Amino acid sequence: MEDYDYKNIILQLIPNVGKSEDTIDFVIKSKSLKEAIERAFYSENEKGKLNSHQYRAGRNTLNRAKEKFFKNNLNKQLVNCENFECILNIIKDAKIFKFGKLAIYDVSLRIALYLNNAKQTDKFTSKYVYLYGQGPRKSYKKIFNKQIKKNRINPNDLINNEIEDIIIKSNLTTWQIEFLLCDFARKLNL
Repeated sequence: MEDYDYKNIILQLIPNVGKSEDTIDFVIKSKSLKEAIERAFYSENEKGKLNSHQYRAGRNTLNRAKEKFFKNNLNKQLVNCENFECILNIIKDAKIFKFGKLAIYDVSLRIALYLNNAKQTDKFTSKYVYLYGQGPRKSYKKIFNKQIKKNRINPNDLINNEIEDIIIKSNLTTWQIEFLLCDFARKLNL
């Protein structure tokens, strides 16, 4: 597939990025931070369906990580966070077997989006695009023909070709760029 085809796929995907993320929507509807944290860890939508990113971790692991989070009073540290990276580092402290990088990122993202909505701010939006999932990693390599040196990229570094320019000009947030890369991988069966 040529770059031109990649460009068209990206242009088709951009308008719908993150629009069908019902797990995030459910967390954002929470009535309190505690409820948002619990929902973020449970990784379910309103109907109780587990988010596909957390199938490998499973409900038992997610629940144990949530219990560790509250047992270690990490929720008290979380209220002092001023940005996404702080939230991510606190959720990392709840790490247990099978609750890995992708689950930690997803839980952190859901909590950050809840806080952005509850506080009417965007200060909890990450400055980086995280590449923890296989889809975003494979898409990044395929689209940008670059090796991944870190688990995150600065979106301001995406200035080398036409596709990167389209992504930057689309005004997507960092988490939406990560979702776009995931959608791209799904579309191409990477």
